[in-house]
Amino acid sequence: MAQYIDDMGKTVKISSGISGGLSWMSFRVKKSGSLQRVKSKHLPVRDTKEEAQTDLDRYASQMRWSVIPPYPGWEDEN
Repeated sequence: MAQYIDDMGKTVKISSGISGGLSWMSFRVKKSGSLQRVKSKHLPVRDTKEEAQTDLDRYASQMRWSVIPPYPGWEDEN
């Protein structure tokens, strides 16, 4: 699953947050490591990880955000 750097220099990725996998959405990662939801009509809450990632990929492309290259263990962070 791709992660991105937004126009504010923050990492944006998908996560289920505190839903325990029941819903998936896009989040900015704060300096503290906590997550802040990215609220946009283009990034709705989704039932699956794949749907949320597709939304984020499309939005990031439109916004011309940079992709963060994968690194060992990054999949475990989602």
